[in-house]
Amino acid sequence: MSLDRFLMNARGQEFAPFEMLVHAIIGLSILAIVVSAISYFEAQKTGISRSAFEEKVSQAVHQVNGDVFVIESVLFEEGSISSRSLEVLTGLNAECFSFESKAHPSLDTDGSIMNFRTRVTLDVFMRCCPGSSLASGPSASCPVFCTVSFGQPLQSGACTGS
Repeated sequence: MSLDRFLMNARGQEFAPFEMLVHAIIGLSILAIVVSAISYFEAQKTGISRSAFEEKVSQAVHQVNGDVFVIESVLFEEGSISSRSLEVLTGLNAECFSFESKAHPSLDTDGSIMNFRTRVTLDVFMRCCPGSSLASGPSASCPVFCTVSFGQPLQSGACTGS
């Protein structure tokens, strides 16, 4: 075998950096495509989770019997959900919703706004009761009063107090 095949001439040595540059550009292009695909699918995951949450909230508001609706593994982005957003979704007054949460470093609530400090996946529990079954409180003027609990199970059929 001849050694000429392994030796580069001056012209071959000049082409090597250009060839490396072409390979680097192709590699970066592939990396950009993969990162874009991951970002797209994460956005889809969040959108599907949000749609499932909204659908279950609407179902719970229309089936007012004290049963607990469980929405499993809902992905929440950093931000907040307010009782006003549920008012827009369901048509009930914002005062007809109450938020609860388990002790969690990513959650903070004042009863009408749920703040998410980071991206978090939680089970959401929702119970709606007839407003007339609740003797006092802000729900006295509500035809339906709903408690939404993030990460903390609710008792089914407990419509006698808020």
